[in-house]
Amino acid sequence: MSFTAPNDVIKRNYKSTKVTLSGTVDARMQLIAVDTSAGTAFEASDAAARRIVGVNEVDTGVSGDVIVVESSGTYRFKNSATAPLAAIDLGAVCYAADSVTVAKTTSHSLIAGTVVDIDTVGVWVEVGSYPTGATS
Repeated sequence: MSFTAPNDVIKRNYKSTKVTLSGTVDARMQLIAVDTSAGTAFEASDAAARRIVGVNEVDTGVSGDVIVVESSGTYRFKNSATAPLAAIDLGAVCYAADSVTVAKTTSHSLIAGTVVDIDTVGVWVEVGSYPTGATS
């Protein structure tokens, strides 16, 4: 089986919200993070002072654009090659390694969501859902 969606990320169920970009989004179906001090949105990366707000539903956007972000839902992302998730991680939080990849651990622990399934193609993540006690 191969990915068919842009950036190899596909979704199941979702809810949406809007955010203002502070940077460029070059493709749809990417994790979007908000700068916790300024409140503006970026493509997710393993960076400090950011929080995941969802997955974008636009093809492109530039600084100042207001985009629709799916704030909750189940999406399949690439599994990290350096800190891969495994069956033992079902029900645990996973972290954004970049805008299309999740990992078991990262430097800044930017929570992408809860691992709900792992298949041969990637990791299914419930974005906007965190186990009790998890903080971002």
